[in-house]
Amino acid sequence: MVRLDNGLTDLSLSVSQVEIALRDYACSPQFGLEKLRLALLSMQKNTNLNTSNNAYHDRFSSFLDAVDGLLASGSPYSEYYHTAFFSAADALFQVAIGSQFGSDRTLQLDHLLSLERSCWVAILSLSSDKTRSPMYVDYEARLVEVSVSTDPISVDVYLEALSSSGRVSFQLDAIKGAFLEGRFLLASVQSLSWLQARFPLLQWQQAFGNNEEESLKELCKLNFLPLFQNVSLKKDYRNRLLGLSEDRLKTLFYQMFGSLFPSDLFNVEQRRCFSRQLSPKLLSSFFVLLWI
Repeated sequence: MVRLDNGLTDLSLSVSQVEIALRDYACSPQFGLEKLRLALLSMQKNTNLNTSNNAYHDRFSSFLDAVDGLLASGSPYSEYYHTAFFSAADALFQVAIGSQFGSDRTLQLDHLLSLERSCWVAILSLSSDKTRSPMYVDYEARLVEVSVSTDPISVDVYLEALSSSGRVSFQLDAIKGAFLEGRFLLASVQSLSWLQARFPLLQWQQAFGNNEEESLKELCKLNFLPLFQNVSLKKDYRNRLLGLSEDRLKTLFYQMFGSLFPSDLFNVEQRRCFSRQLSPKLLSSFFVLLWI
């Protein structure tokens, strides 16, 4: 434990480390939270021997639990918690330093550890939630006319920067001379406003997919549940089942007939599989054969 010549613990390094970590939290949340956790553990080690205030240690533990909670939830940036962390860190530092000047000074600083203060309300609400899990949102960020050779921010640089915010990939849409156009696809716990502020040159929007997995799940339910629950189907229910099955068959199995032959073979007429609209009657016969 580092001490000054007058016997007091020097916490200037811990103060600096926590401030840097909180600053990094705003631009790189996971990296900042990991640094903050290490800085708090180092500070806790330096102050354990000379701070006997039980409320101080309780608040310190709650602070660490709150940081761990955000890390467990994928390290989302929150201005609300960011402000609370600054206030809580300042309170802990003041109490840790003040406690070295006697019990009277410690009593004067007790109000900084009051549970009624907004910073501790926020931290305790976060530290008490043990069931947090990452809530990923799909985003799409469009890259428009980025020079292949001259632009200092390349696709690789963006990929590296975005990878710290979630799972990212790049889809190239076009190459126009010396410029690239494409989209970054990002699954992240960060908010849209944070991403727009962090990467202002990209055109951000939340991506809404076609919910393919849910559609397939619904199709399976409609196919199999009637077999075990009801022998007869209502007409609208049957038509819905057949429509979903038809769409799924087209999606999974449709292809151009000509694609089965080499491209240099010109005497094959282009024919399409499943090119004509399948009637409910035909599909009904098809599924009867499958079920049998």
